[in-house]
Amino acid sequence: MTTTETASARQMIERAARGHYRTIYTASALDAAARLLAEVHEAGERHGLATADWTGEHGTDHRLAEAVLHARSTAYRRASLAGLDDPHGLLTGAAERAGLATLDHPDTAPCDPRSPALDQHASSSDPRTASLDPRSASLDPREAATEARRAAGDGPAPRARIRLARLPQTPPWGWDGSAPLVVSLERFDSLTSPGWKWELFPDVGEPSTQMVQVVAPPPSPATADEVLAVARQVLTGAIRLYR
Repeated sequence: MTTTETASARQMIERAARGHYRTIYTASALDAAARLLAEVHEAGERHGLATADWTGEHGTDHRLAEAVLHARSTAYRRASLAGLDDPHGLLTGAAERAGLATLDHPDTAPCDPRSPALDQHASSSDPRTASLDPRSASLDPREAATEARRAAGDGPAPRARIRLARLPQTPPWGWDGSAPLVVSLERFDSLTSPGWKWELFPDVGEPSTQMVQVVAPPPSPATADEVLAVARQVLTGAIRLYR
């Protein structure tokens, strides 16, 4: 596989990624997809297929690149993150390394709670919580539910968020234009899903259509640094949030 072939695959992946609404891919995600696409092209050559054969007569058929990008993204989302013990710490650490101020109290780890019905399911009437340390009785109901999930081996809380302070060049968001930016790391599709997703949106106090999902490798310090680099671009206006 030559450098030219790898570069060509990267260009195809970037073209496919640009067509995905409300989705931003980190550099490492694009690199991984490009390597996979180049290897698919290489396998095709062993069967008599040139790279140009994949893109059609006019070179405008990008379905293979799109399929590779989709498969790579799906694999990230399905990756097991059972060892991710402190998602909030992952976010705050990356923000600190990026030099971005957070607006959350340093002694709290904000997690969006589950619905009341689900929290009730994890209450003291649930046999899983009955065996918790008595100290849990003094916890906030949301914290008690989190402790119950941890005790049951269900992993970390469903969602971790941080709010990033605005920069001088941050575009106006919210009714008064002063909303900060939220970086969210949450389970994908359901509370029982092993996979996670990254999202960026302004903190306007209600569900917002100004949101982008960031596709990145499974959460780690290096991945969080990439996501916070995207967040900085959003804060500076280099990347505009969809309306």
